[in-house]
Amino acid sequence: MDYASDVWRDRCRAAQMRVINQVQRIGAQAIVGTFNTVATAVAEAEASIQSVQERYDRKSITFWVRMRSLPKTHPLRRLQAVAFRRFSSPFQLMAEAYRDLPLDKLEIIEGYPIAPWERRIDTVVDDDTVKASVAIRSGWVVRIATGSSARNEVVGFGTATTLPASFRGGGDIMTASRTFGQRTEQNPYVAELAALAGAVKSLPERLEYRSIHVFTRNKAAVSVMRNPRQQSGQRQVQQFYCSMQALQRRGNRVTLFWLPSAIESDLAQAAKAAAKGSTRPNKIAQKRPARAYLTALRIALQSVRQKYGALPDNVGTYSKKIDIALPGNHTHKLYDGLSWKEASW
Repeated sequence: MDYASDVWRDRCRAAQMRVINQVQRIGAQAIVGTFNTVATAVAEAEASIQSVQERYDRKSITFWVRMRSLPKTHPLRRLQAVAFRRFSSPFQLMAEAYRDLPLDKLEIIEGYPIAPWERRIDTVVDDDTVKASVAIRSGWVVRIATGSSARNEVVGFGTATTLPASFRGGGDIMTASRTFGQRTEQNPYVAELAALAGAVKSLPERLEYRSIHVFTRNKAAVSVMRNPRQQSGQRQVQQFYCSMQALQRRGNRVTLFWLPSAIESDLAQAAKAAAKGSTRPNKIAQKRPARAYLTALRIALQSVRQKYGALPDNVGTYSKKIDIALPGNHTHKLYDGLSWKEASW
């Protein structure tokens, strides 16, 4: 029923929508057992399922934002020029409908950020916290901790580095921070990747034949660095691998650790404090990075949620008298805090 709906949704007229709404009604009846006389919109709200038009709009917006993040050499990305206007194609209708979306300077997502034959970084994701707890207290290695912060409408990151006492100028905690970008364009996940790339790049060039341990509390960042895929933050991943390979050519070994929140560390606290310092009021990013794909998609989908967040005025009059919150925020508050397994019981 939803196959290729992001393309033909504009061609879906009342006759086709009537048939699709029958399927929606059957689905709502199977979930909450509504009567046949209940309006489809009310049944959808009681069953907490998206309407057909909302679902199609979400799929269409997701497709459009994803297409704008493709490389310029991709065939779909080259479909920007309009040669004829006698017949409006589905892509032209999308471009007209979503021309006001904030998609300028959107990051480009390649098929893969790192070549398949290149060696990946060594990572440690230990749920029992034993290896990370021992590594964060090893004074003979180079230790780096990173942190990110999102507040006051900006996103920033901080790093904390400790060189071994045997190294000239080592033994102390050195911190650095940077205001990464606006919250409407960036997210803490990409900021964490940028922190990892910046921390490894800032190490002294005279560092040779050392073990370097990098710690982050963001488990997703460790997973992405270990196995980069076709996803947001590819530029930061490439910068991290470029700096890591430069260190490896000088005989160094880099290992990335996931640091659980149960492990207390002065190094991690210093990195988090530096990250919070980068998001103080009136902080502005000196250089505007590319807009994160995930953030752009989230903001675009919020417009759909606001558009379909309430029942039409001429639908469900009697149901609204009984339950004035239908389909208000009370259902979302009950279910948003649960996993999909718990919510389906």
